[in-house]
Amino acid sequence: MYKVTVDCHRGEVKAQDIKSIIGQAGISKEQFWNLAGQ
Repeated sequence: MYKVTVDCHRGEVKAQDIKSIIGQAGISKEQFWNLAGQ
């Protein structure tokens, strides 16, 4: 998850990938962005 967060800050993660990651992690979009520090 932290690797993904770093990539997300670099703009290297596509929206579809983020949705897939959120689905696999079983967390809400809001929780994901809180983890990502957004």
